[in-house]
Amino acid sequence: MVFKIFLDIDMTNSFYQFASSSQRLAIQSPWGLVDHISTIFLPEGVSPASRHLQWTMKQMFGDFDV
Repeated sequence: MVFKIFLDIDMTNSFYQFASSSQRLAIQSPWGLVDHISTIFLPEGVSPASRHLQWTMKQMFGDFDV
């Protein structure tokens, strides 16, 4: 197999490219829903961040599937 495209992507700060929203970072506690968490960027390590990054990469590079 001969590859025609070579790609080198630096994903070090990839989570900091997405703006945060309180709906993505809401926490369900025994006392109710806490949704006033204030951050500028989507923090690394929360499940919505990983899901959003994976979805974005699939949208960007989905045409390159073999």
